[in-house]
Amino acid sequence: QDAPAVPLYTEPQQTGKARATVEEVYTQIESDLQESINLLGNTMTRVHKSHINQSVAQGIMARVKLNKEEWGEAVTYAQDAREGYSLMEPSSYATTPNEKNGFNNIANQEWMWGFQINSEQSTIFASWFSHMDPTFTTYAFLGLQKEIYLPLYNKIDNPQSDVRAANFDMDTTISGVGNAQLKFLASDQGSFLGDYIMMRAGEMYLIEAEAQAEQGNDTEAQDVLHELVSKRDNNYTKPTETGQALLDEIYLQRRISLWGEGFRLLDLKRRKQALDRTGGNHIPALAREMQLPAESDLFIFQIPEEEIDVNNNIGPEDQNP
Repeated sequence: QDAPAVPLYTEPQQTGKARATVEEVYTQIESDLQESINLLGNTMTRVHKSHINQSVAQGIMARVKLNKEEWGEAVTYAQDAREGYSLMEPSSYATTPNEKNGFNNIANQEWMWGFQINSEQSTIFASWFSHMDPTFTTYAFLGLQKEIYLPLYNKIDNPQSDVRAANFDMDTTISGVGNAQLKFLASDQGSFLGDYIMMRAGEMYLIEAEAQAEQGNDTEAQDVLHELVSKRDNNYTKPTETGQALLDEIYLQRRISLWGEGFRLLDLKRRKQALDRTGGNHIPALAREMQLPAESDLFIFQIPEEEIDVNNNIGPEDQNP
């Protein structure tokens, strides 16, 4: 909590500030979020799902509480955030690109927050789907395919019944590349169109499950995890594990469910875990870092050089290691 974070500004000013502590930054984040939750209210009707409403603010707060290990509050905010949203149907994971709308269509019932992209905003080769979709002439198709870590895929218990397995082209029949991701496919290949997902209800179930388990509420954690995963795999059996074994099952389902959505780095950091890409399909010449110890300095972003140059209260000696 006492480690240096970023300069903390609450109003415009021309003089740069020194780095605030991590605790000070989190205090401001929570204050801003709580004020947002109160001001937005649960009666405000948002014009479009790209706008933040109260449920989205609660979802962000649930993420903050998870990082702070304030488990009871993480449960409360996650439950409140997902109220009124339903989990997507298995058909949203369809392997046919033009039928798959779970991760490219803001109208999907599970999406809490996202950005709708039109043809003037798609940015073509610079788009998210150009970097992710290997099924037509994109950067991903031209050799930059994104692949799942094979040992992780092999931990999917029932690939034949678990619709999440359809997120990956293990036999190369669709993309021509083994292990390639099929989770993020453009809805219109001609214009590289597809909406960008920012938050969905499934994440809130996983936050709740982890926070319940951390409090020793094993039954509650088992129930909410089963509610989520059984919607993806109707052969999934409700966990009977408790303690650390239950947490490990929740961590696994979190990795499978949220693959590619931007949580793995934060999860490694907050749980103080090491990175290990060995024993799979990563190519060392491309992956660069095959193993990193827990709490590695490489998990922390550097301060931009421009900030050091223009801020008299931050010097080269303040750079992260």
